[in-house]
Amino acid sequence: MTLLRIVLASLFFSSVFFSPWVITVLFACMLLIVSSGYEIIFGGLMLDLLYGVAVPAYAGVPLLFTVFFCILFVASFYIKKHLMFYHNRV
Repeated sequence: MTLLRIVLASLFFSSVFFSPWVITVLFACMLLIVSSGYEIIFGGLMLDLLYGVAVPAYAGVPLLFTVFFCILFVASFYIKKHLMFYHNRV
């Protein structure tokens, strides 16, 4: 399990630099399924610092990926808490 987490985290962080944002989000979701995935918050911060632009349609929020990954992290924590498959893990 630890090796899978290390592999997914390295794929996630390398996709921040070398892949489109869609693939990065997919790796983030996979990382959240396998582990607690707090790494995605740092990945979202890296995405926003590298490529982030304040979008007027989203109230000018410059840290859009960071906010999205924080919401995804918190939601996954509560979803895992109520699933039977993750009942013994959390």
